[in-house]
Amino acid sequence: MATTKPTKTHRPSPAIQAYLIAYNLAAMSLWAYALLRLVQHLRGDGKVDGAEYGLKAWFGLQSRWEKVEKRSRTGFADFGEAVKWIQTFALMEVAHAALGLVRSGLATTVMQVSSRVFMVWYVCNTWPQVAASPFYCSMVFAWSVTEVIRYAHYAAGLLGVKVYVLEWLRYSLFYVLYPLGAGSEATLILKSAGPVRHHFGYVGFFTTVTILSVWPPSLLMMMQHMRRQRYKHLFSHPLVRVGAKASHVSHKSTDLNKVVGEGVQKVEQVTSTARDEAAKMVTRSRSRQNLKG
Repeated sequence: MATTKPTKTHRPSPAIQAYLIAYNLAAMSLWAYALLRLVQHLRGDGKVDGAEYGLKAWFGLQSRWEKVEKRSRTGFADFGEAVKWIQTFALMEVAHAALGLVRSGLATTVMQVSSRVFMVWYVCNTWPQVAASPFYCSMVFAWSVTEVIRYAHYAAGLLGVKVYVLEWLRYSLFYVLYPLGAGSEATLILKSAGPVRHHFGYVGFFTTVTILSVWPPSLLMMMQHMRRQRYKHLFSHPLVRVGAKASHVSHKSTDLNKVVGEGVQKVEQVTSTARDEAAKMVTRSRSRQNLKG
């Protein structure tokens, strides 16, 4: 998703900065609400349908995982409408990029926001039977955790507060959350191919497959981008640089000690050899003197 940080070329006016802070805090709160709804749903009383589940629950044989998995199939029906409008709110980021309020490029922002809008308005809203899946809940989980951390991180930056825990989370959890979110999205798109073919024929089916083919390279590009950002933000910190320099100096000191030690050993070897040769020479000299005597 696009950032809502001000451009580096100029500082925003106090009014714009206040607006961006308010936007980030509002977006963070909305995604925190989505995450709360998801957790509450998965922790609910979990009334299940079907004789098998009813008997298992009656005799206490239904595992916790079975309950969560069953509830996850009804997540869209419970909070899907809220997630749809929360994600739609992110269209404001396109306006931010278009107006130059943030440093993100307009084309990149449009692609990132539109992919999620496509998921909530087309895939899930048009085909609710597709969204009745555990992958919908895993998608919302990945989105909400990512966005709560991201918006909190940007709001803190706009306020001039450096929170290293947030920065570490922002540039570390993507290793798990990005594949989880993108994988869940791709699975839902793939599941929608059947209903699309039924309603729109093979043209709709192959269009869906073509759209799906964009997901893997897009994920790879995002992962590579975030890895670069991780190195930039986490390993360019002064303390990290000092630590790296100290480690480098320590290695150089260790290498120097090793060289000195090897030199001392060689000197001792040469000295020992010279001592032995001198002793041999003295022995030969005495032997000659004894022979002459």
